[in-house]
Formats: sequence, structure tokens, C-alpha cells
Amino acid sequence: MILIMGVCACAPRAPTPTDKPVTLDDLLTGLTGLPPDEFIEEAYQRMILRSPETMTEVGLAGIYHTRNHRLDSYALEDMLLTQALDAALLAQAQSYDRADLPDEVDFNLRLLIWLLEDRIAQHPYQWYGFPLLDHKGFLTDQYIHLLMVTHPFRGRDDVVDYLDRLTAIGDQVDQIARYLQTQNERGIQLPYELYSAVMTELGAHRWKVGIKTPFVTVLAVRLQSLDALSHEDRQAYYEQGGQIAEESIIPSFARLMEVLYSLSEETVTSISANAQPDGEGYYRTNLAHFTSLDLTPKEVHQMGLDEVARLQAEAREAAAAMGFTEDLPLQEIFRQATVSHNYALGLDILVTLRALLMEAESRVERVVNRAFEDDLAMVPVFEGGFYTPAALDGSRRAVFYAGFTGREAHFDMPTRVFRETYPGSHLQRYMVGSSGLSTFRTALRAPAFDAGWAHYAETLAWEMGLYEDDPNANLGRLQQALIHAVQLVADTGIHFYGWTAEEAARYLVDSAGMDRPDANDLVLLHMAQPGYTVAAGVGALFIREIRIEAESALGAEFDLPGFHTQLLSGGSLPLPFLEERMANWVTEQE
Repeated sequence: MILIMGVCACAPRAPTPTDKPVTLDDLLTGLTGLPPDEFIEEAYQRMILRSPETMTEVGLAGIYHTRNHRLDSYALEDMLLTQALDAALLAQAQSYDRADLPDEVDFNLRLLIWLLEDRIAQHPYQWYGFPLLDHKGFLTDQYIHLLMVTHPFRGRDDVVDYLDRLTAIGDQVDQIARYLQTQNERGIQLPYELYSAVMTELGAHRWKVGIKTPFVTVLAVRLQSLDALSHEDRQAYYEQGGQIAEESIIPSFARLMEVLYSLSEETVTSISANAQPDGEGYYRTNLAHFTSLDLTPKEVHQMGLDEVARLQAEAREAAAAMGFTEDLPLQEIFRQATVSHNYALGLDILVTLRALLMEAESRVERVVNRAFEDDLAMVPVFEGGFYTPAALDGSRRAVFYAGFTGREAHFDMPTRVFRETYPGSHLQRYMVGSSGLSTFRTALRAPAFDAGWAHYAETLAWEMGLYEDDPNANLGRLQQALIHAVQLVADTGIHFYGWTAEEAARYLVDSAGMDRPDANDLVLLHMAQPGYTVAAGVGALFIREIRIEAESALGAEFDLPGFHTQLLSGGSLPLPFLEERMANWVTEQE
């Protein structure tokens, strides 16, 4: 599935069905006659409520006075209703006379129109999604992430919502099975390599006992955090979760496997979106969605090639300064740099990560003008290295999930911390949340801006001096930058130029020095979500270009903290809107 600003766009989804079907009239009630500023907020609320999972991820249930107890729907009638809502909201948004609107209201109305037009551009491709794999992982991983990481868990009401969501998993898995059948009936066929990987993953989860499913295991872990519940209450909830899994979840996954088995003869060897009906239009639409720009696949491909060449030269220069010979392949350089320097073991990993985080936080004032009253937690987990922002309604705090098992090479550890916390994703979300924006502007999620800032922040950390006297970690930073760059080439190579999985994986290994298993996993993501992986590279390049233009225009008057403060305090914006906002700021500074 394709997410647009926190709302699904490729196959617009909605809450799982209630006892009383919702109609379009119900969804539009009260919107007629609203002034533009009120309509914008109401329209966004009606949109976001159609995706309960996104609402939980952003943290809007408390603001919109609803619950976190449903899952998104893949049922055709719900998808069509969401599409009808998009069209109706766009018609009303376009009906307003913008001539005398205040600048901020006009900006927000144009932003809402852009959002709706982008969603509607996705409507013809509602059957092209692949719900069984996304950037969070396979379907089981997606559920675990929702239940463990984003679902709030503060008391009894949240436990009840959790159990309701367990019940909804069975319904959603059945909807996904039917979605895949309809997809095939419409001539959209799964690449065999993607199909095979999914079958291997699902085949490893043939649960027999409800309490042994990861969804109930997660429930047991989270129940231990609620001191207000008695042991008897925790046990009762745990057993209820096990019963739901046995009666609903396990049978639904078995039915999904049956459907997948029935599709085994319908797979295709090509992994390119272009191999599907109107695949070229689908891929162009995805690129426009994820980048928010009107770029052709050829343009994205060339951007990637240029950036790969630049970064390879920089990486080789850094490697030469460390004593590596010029004839070594990049993969061998990165391998030797990884194994020949410091490792952290067990709990020492957490100590190292905490030190990196605190050092980065202490230097934030070098890049933004804002005092911090921060509440970022670091939580140890088995597989970490990722960040989850605080919920807007206060139901979940900001967390950096730090892996602490086995051993971790120092080589790329700093870059992961800086990208996810300071000056990366956490700094961005903190700046947005503390800027006094409307709910609409605070809740927006533009893929190219969010991923682009995180990638841009990797280099910004170097500018902040966070890699001083650490050439090994700086080489790790350059490899991470290369991995972003090669994805522009590989994604367009697959979906426009028709590369095979082998060709794409080999390119990732040769050009960015990736390990082959990691390259194979990344190719699977390219197959499942065409266009998704280009957002970071395109976004970072765009932000860098905006900065270069501002530096050129302002000369000695250019203020880097002021620039970043303005850049981040407007919310997560599509890149053309970001460019407009920053151009206005430059004019004001002149």
C-alpha cells in the first residue's frame, strides 16, 4: 500500500465495517457552508478517520475523540466510499474563492487540494498494492509493529482496544486474501520472486496455539507494564487474546495461505511495474506521490547515477586517507572498515548509543534556533535502530528503539543514531510539534520531506562535528549515503528499464558495497513498493538545493540555524510547497 501524508492512497482504505454501514452523506455531514479554515481541518479529519491505523500512528484518536480499536479495510465497498469522499472533498475545496483569503489559509487550502489530487491520481491503481510486504516488513511484522510500537498502552481502555484489534486482524487478513484474488482477476500478477519470499515467510508462521502467536506474546509483554492491573486481570486479558487468535487469526492466515497457493501458477518472472497493465502510468504516479515532484523515471535514474558517482569518489578519498588501497572494491573496503574497528557488546551497545545521542543533542543549537524541553526515550529491544515520534494526542512518547543483543560494529552506529534522533527524524518531529501549527499541518506526512530530511541530517551531523576524529564512522556515513543514492538507480532500473532481481541486487552490491542478503531484501522492497525507496534520495537533494540557493542569495547574511528553523517549523510539506515557503523566507531576509 502507498501512504500519502498519513492517509493511504493506492488502495484507499477505511475502518473495518460497523453494524451500521456508513454512507457518503454521513461522511459529508456538516461540511457545507464552513469557512475555508474550518473546512480544511474538518476535511482532513474525515480523511484520516478512514485509516484507523494511520490515525494511531500519528496519534489523533484523543484529538478526534475516538478509539484506537479498528484496522484499515481492504473491502471494495470501503475503498470506493473513500474514493467518493476524496472526490467530494476536492470539489468543495476547489469551490472556495481564494482571492481574499489570508496567506496562511490560502496556503493550507492549496495544500489540501494538492493532497486530494494526489490521492485521486492513485485511484485507478487501487488494485496494484501489495499488502503482504512494506517498509516495516512482512504482514506479520506490520501487525507486530502496530501492536507493539504504535498502539498506545496506558490502561484498561487501551487493552480493550488492543483485543478489538486482534479480532479485526482475522477480518483484515480475509480482506487481503480477497484483494489478492481480485488483483489477479484484473490481470495484475505477482512477481515470482516476491511471491516466493512471502510464501517462505508465511510458511514459517504456522501457529497451532493462540497464545503462541506473536500478537498474543506482545500482549503479554505489554500487560506487564500496567501496574494498575491485578495479576488476575492480566491473566484474563492474556487468555482472551489467545482465544481470539485461535478462533479468528490462525484460521484467517490458513485461508490466506490457501489463496496464495491458488495463485502459484499466476506469477510472472518480470519484477517490473511496467510488466503490469498500464504499469508505466502506475509507476509514474507512484514517483509523483513519493517525491511530490513531476520527475520522469529517466530523470530520477540520472539523479541517482550522478549522486552515486559523487559519493563513490568521496568514499574512496576517505578510504585512502585511512590507508586503504585504490584497487580494493568498495564492498571490501566497507567490510574491512567494519571488522577492523571497535565493536560494542550486549549492554555496552546501549551505553554507546546513549553517549552518541547525548552528544548529538548537545550540539543541536548549532543547526536550529529553538530551546528544547525534550522527552525522547531510548528503549532497548532485540532488533532496534529505529525511531517512533510522539503521538500528537499525548498517548505515546517519542522513542528511539535501540537494539542491544549480540555485537554491533561502531562503523555505522553513529549514522543510525544521528539519522533517527538528532539532527534527524526526532529533531524534525519535535520542531513541527512545537511550532503551533494546526492539526492538519502538524499531522501531515510528506514522504520526500520526512525521509529526505533524515538523509540530509546524516551529512548535517558531519557538519556539526559529530564525526570529528572518527574517520571509520564517517566512512560508515558515506556508505549509508551511497545506499540511499543507489536506490534511485535500482528502483527506476527495475520499474522503467526492466532490470531483473539479479541485476538490481548486483548493482547494489557493486555500487554501494552492500552485503548480498541485505541487497536481496532491498530488491524485494523495490518490487513490493515501486517508487517508495526514492523518496529519501530525492528529498535530501531537494533540501540541499534549497539551501544552496538560499546561501547564494543571502551571502554573508545567511544564517544556518535560522534556515533550518524555518524549514522545519512549517510541517512536513510536499517539496513544491516547501520550496515556496523557503523562497518567501529568503525574500524576507534580503
